[in-house]
Amino acid sequence: DLEISAYYLTGFQGWADDKFTTVVTVDGKNVNRDLIAGGIKYNLPNDFAKIQLNTWLYYLEDVFETEYFKISATKQVGNYVLFFMPSLVFQRSIGAELGGREFSASEYGFNAGFKINGFNIAAYYSKSGDDAFYVPWGDDRVIIQQINASGRADETAYALRVAYDFSQVGLRGLSAYIFHSYYDTDRLQYVNQTAKDINETDFNMQYDFGGVLDGFSVRLRYAIVDAEQGENFDDMRVLMRYSFS
Repeated sequence: DLEISAYYLTGFQGWADDKFTTVVTVDGKNVNRDLIAGGIKYNLPNDFAKIQLNTWLYYLEDVFETEYFKISATKQVGNYVLFFMPSLVFQRSIGAELGGREFSASEYGFNAGFKINGFNIAAYYSKSGDDAFYVPWGDDRVIIQQINASGRADETAYALRVAYDFSQVGLRGLSAYIFHSYYDTDRLQYVNQTAKDINETDFNMQYDFGGVLDGFSVRLRYAIVDAEQGENFDDMRVLMRYSFS
């Protein structure tokens, strides 16, 4: 029921990179700072619902420290599976000379919904503090889409996600979802110095093959982004994956 994790990162490599780089870069130059992370996951024993507690701590010397808390609760009620997942995250600068700015960011929110007969329907709400997060480091945002994610400075965001597993109607391996979010802020952002509301709608369809192609999947993703200021655009992606395990 208890899982404890610890990590010490000295560098990382992106999907398209051919070599490792340090965790922090300043003005395009590598800086020797290591990321320390630790987490605790605990399944709370009780007869009312399945409840899991998560907490994580991240520390990057001279840049930031982050604390993350999340509760995942699910309960079977008749044919419905109900779920409620609140979360809270704090991130503070501990060295403006490397992070580029002083900040004290926070975000709280939740997603809640139900599953029944192949449907998975969830509503989301998030509220962030006066400063934007130092990304990409940290933990889950409340809302994460194909292009955007919650967590901009002084932002309120709402979302609705409707997913369906077509194996319920005999199409085994086929699944899809529609995910719409509205991000609202009037505060100028550190990165681009704009304050803009954003609407994003994601369409996703995935097919997991079976038989001799077991482990192979194809995923189609399409996002429509409508920004109050700046360019509106569509983004299409095709992902093919094979698991050798």
